Order: sequence, then structure tokens, then C-alpha cells
Amino acid sequence: MIDRDATGASVDWAWRETLAEALRPATARLVEPEEHGRPAPGAGTVAKVEVGWFDYARRRACVGAQGEPFAWSARFARRTLGLAALGELPAVGYRSDRALARAREAASDSGLGEWLATLPPGGVEATLAEAATWLAAAVAVVGPGQVAELAWEQPGARIDWRAPRSPLVLSARAEGATSDHRRATNLGLIRLVDHTATTADERSEAGWLAVLHAVRFGVAPNRVIVADLRRRRRRTHRVDDALLTEGVAVLSAASADAVAAKLGDHDRADTVLTPGRHCRWCARRGVCPVGPAE
Repeated sequence: MIDRDATGASVDWAWRETLAEALRPATARLVEPEEHGRPAPGAGTVAKVEVGWFDYARRRACVGAQGEPFAWSARFARRTLGLAALGELPAVGYRSDRALARAREAASDSGLGEWLATLPPGGVEATLAEAATWLAAAVAVVGPGQVAELAWEQPGARIDWRAPRSPLVLSARAEGATSDHRRATNLGLIRLVDHTATTADERSEAGWLAVLHAVRFGVAPNRVIVADLRRRRRRTHRVDDALLTEGVAVLSAASADAVAAKLGDHDRADTVLTPGRHCRWCARRGVCPVGPAE
């Protein structure tokens, strides 16, 4: 059981300054030099560069990887409905069918609801069955007691932070927390993953999340718990200066990579492209010189 402690925590913005400094080489490429402490005319010609963990992982697999525009699928729907149902479980006596019914009702006026309405006969039932499987796996890994004790975020909730005087926006997501994000002295964040990840990748993602929480709220979590639903296990990553320093380095590398992609550096002829499983969902698969067309 994770202890809950909602007492106040002191705010410390030191990691915000550290991260901003680490990002300076990347953000400098997006704006014109400053004049007298203010952006020069013409600064900010790039409207926005978003850097999330998924984007970083995709580009690490292949620097030329490009995602297609978001579209609902059974995979996204099962996670979204399952996560919404996770927060509903305590209110419905831990009846997964009732929790999923509430989740589906809440999504009726959203893009997910519109997508569900387009499914052929049996499609909604199949999607709900997938969501029920996801929900069962989450409860098994997290533990029924944790489900009752944790504060669960709504689907789509994330932590965003814009680097100072730049269009660079960093984002992370935690599905649950031990208590209020802004005040807890014994704060633990929980991240649910349903893909196979190495221990090193888990630690990198934990550091990514911990740093962004620290720069967004001024409070670093004590631990980040990564629950791997596929492997039915969870691992606690204690947050200390070493993890936060590693997180800054990962965020800096991800930002430099995202800026390079935005400015077209990855379109050079000497760029090394790496084919793999990611080719299946890469938007460039039809024109890539090394990836399979199908």
C-alpha cells in the first residue's frame, strides 16, 4: 500500500532552471537572438514543437519516423475506457461492467463516442470486451487496495510545460497519484504502460515524468511507479538527484531531436533510417527508401 500524505510541501524551482539551461541549445534554434532581453523581430517563426515520451521513443527507433494524424482505434479506445473505468470502480462496488458503462456514458459526447457510433454491429461490444481485459490487467498489477487509495487522472490528462521564451512544449503523463500533485510531501506517481519496455527505458520515462512534475508544480515526486500491464509487474523508481539529472539529459536529447525533425534536419540524404516494427504505423512507409511499403 502506498502511504498517502497530503501535508504541504515546499516549492523548489531549481530543476526548472536546470532544465531551461539544458534546453537552451535546442530552443535557440527556434527563435532569433534576443535584443536587450527581448526576442528580436521575427522571433518565434516556428509555431510549436511538442515533445512527448511516445514521440521520443518513436524517433529513437528511427530518426525519420513520422506518426500519422491521430485516429481512434480499438487499442486507443480500450485504454481510454479502461482508465476512465478504473477511477469509477470504487463508486460502483468494484463491478467492472458498471464502471465501464459509466466510462462509455461519459465518453458519449466526445470524439471517442462518435467513433464508437460508427462501428459495425458487435464492434462496440468487442471494444468494451477489450477495455474490460485492460481494466482487469490494471487492477491485477496495481492491486485493488491501490485502486481505492490512489487519485486517478481522467483520460487525456497530462503535464505540459513550455520552455521559456520558446515554442518548445514538453509533456508527460501520470495516470494516478498518492495525493494532490501540488502539495504532497510523500508524493508517488503511477504510470500504466501496456507495451514491453526495458528497465532502462522505464527509468528514463520515470525521470522524464519526475522532472516535468518538478518544473511544472515545483514539487518533485518521491517515487514513480511504472506498472507494466503486459508483463503483470510493477517497479518503483525512487526519485533522487541522480534520477532527476538523468531525466534532464533525456529531455534535452529528446528536445534536440524534435527540433531537428521540425527544421528538416532528418530529411538530409545522409540521415540513417532504421527499418523495424515501427514501419507499420509510420506515415512515410509508402515513400521510405529503406522501409517496407507494406
